[in-house]
Amino acid sequence: MILWASFVWGSATGPLVALPKLSFLPAFVADNLTANFSFFAMLYYVSYYIYLGDYPVAVPYSAFIVGLFLHAMSYARAHGAAAHWHALAAQALGWYVQVAIGHNVIEKRKPALLDSLFDAIVMAPLFTFYEVIFALGFRSEFKKRLDTRVGLKIVELNKAQRAKQDATSAATAAAAAAAGAKRA
Repeated sequence: MILWASFVWGSATGPLVALPKLSFLPAFVADNLTANFSFFAMLYYVSYYIYLGDYPVAVPYSAFIVGLFLHAMSYARAHGAAAHWHALAAQALGWYVQVAIGHNVIEKRKPALLDSLFDAIVMAPLFTFYEVIFALGFRSEFKKRLDTRVGLKIVELNKAQRAKQDATSAATAAAAAAAGAKRA
């Protein structure tokens, strides 16, 4: 939803480069293939996911991204300026579901957006796709290995966070003791 809405907004940039009429493609594809900002963003997503090398996931997900792009372009053409308001509503709903429900209620973890903009914008959509294919029972061995690695990483992060909190508490206590000794 968030990516679709972003593609709709990117359609407003108009053609940045003239593409030849690709009449050999199906009409839906040829009519909605415009080299606007969204087109180059879609190319980046597809290229990067395939570059990562997990082809059994990257290829179908890249096809999904291309379809999402084509639908967003078609929607923007069909609905004009109203499409951008619809995209705004989709963005608001998408981010609400992602942060308020997904992160706060289900995962109980802060969003990647707070740590890495790249992870939030580029890796999060792929992560979501992995979650869907795992839920459907695909790549179960890979999921087991991934869950083990993620579990170890969470333990490591929790230890580091506790150590940081302990250091902060110790520094606060030392400062309070020093302030109390100074008054005496």
